[in-house]
Amino acid sequence: MDATSLSRSRTLQLSRPFGRSLLLAGLFLILFLSLTELVLRVAPVHFFLGAPALGSEHRQFEQQWKRLEMYHAAYGPVACIMVGDSTVMSNFSPAAFADSYRQQTGEEITCYNFGVGAFTVMGFATLAEILIREYSPQLLIVGVEGLNFTVPRDEQGDTDLSRVPWARYQLGEFTLEGWLYEHTYLYRYLGVLGQLVTFEVDYKEVLQAAADERSAYADGHSPLQGSGPLDVSVPPNPEIDHPYIEHYFAAHSPFRLLPENLEALDKILALDNATTRIILVEMPVTDTFHTFFGNGEQDYRMFIDTLSTKAAAANISFWRMDDLQTLPYPTWFNYNHLNSDGAPIFSRWLGTILGQDRVSGGR
Repeated sequence: MDATSLSRSRTLQLSRPFGRSLLLAGLFLILFLSLTELVLRVAPVHFFLGAPALGSEHRQFEQQWKRLEMYHAAYGPVACIMVGDSTVMSNFSPAAFADSYRQQTGEEITCYNFGVGAFTVMGFATLAEILIREYSPQLLIVGVEGLNFTVPRDEQGDTDLSRVPWARYQLGEFTLEGWLYEHTYLYRYLGVLGQLVTFEVDYKEVLQAAADERSAYADGHSPLQGSGPLDVSVPPNPEIDHPYIEHYFAAHSPFRLLPENLEALDKILALDNATTRIILVEMPVTDTFHTFFGNGEQDYRMFIDTLSTKAAAANISFWRMDDLQTLPYPTWFNYNHLNSDGAPIFSRWLGTILGQDRVSGGR
């Protein structure tokens, strides 16, 4: 055997154990990732780490999605889902709604509150389509207020679900990131795990954040307690230095029903089908709220008339707050959010209206 052959032979002999080591390392890595994935799917882990991410950068939305998954797992098919912004999240009590609906119809109904803070009607449109595809509720109630229509698309940021890869994947557009968020809990918890491994966050903070997430009810309702710092019996004053006051005056004066948001409303109304009935509901506000509008009652009437016309054209029911007597001031947290005393009143009214409609032949 010459020197060249000897060299090649030795090279081959040395490479075999090295290749075997790589193979074993790869197998151990796959095993480790698989076990981690299985562990992260266990409910107690979610209890400590919080709701897994969906890549939306809107944490409240991700929390609500996880609660809905758990609610569905615990109670079975969800017959009714109400979507909207923070006014829905605080104002709509599924328990009070179901009780009133049962009194009218004699039927039990499971209902979930999918209110998400700061969402606009564009966010509702994407969410509504996903909810119908995933859960096929008999009723999809859409709670709206003027603010939902005033924010331009380029300012909607993380409330625009149509830009989220997970949401696009849900609606049939394949994206690798969307697939990973949908199918792997390891990917969904990657951010939290990375923080814990690198000690960028105190584990106590993670536990506290998870506990805060659990503060909402299992049915998605997050009631507000007592009264906020503003006296809602007094019309809002634009001179008051308060973020809530500043935000609502900026959004409602001048009041604009933006085309992109009205188009999103049309998409929602078009989702009505033989399986899922769409209901449009005006969210309640105090009788002093209209001061926020630049042209007061005139702007408010434009908002109501526009939505009434669109709902009628789509043969969709639009229930107005004219049908609900003005709620006493102690039932309000601020000008458009009810507290834990007011939410059951609104919810029972809505349950009664829907129940009566059902008894009279509605879907």
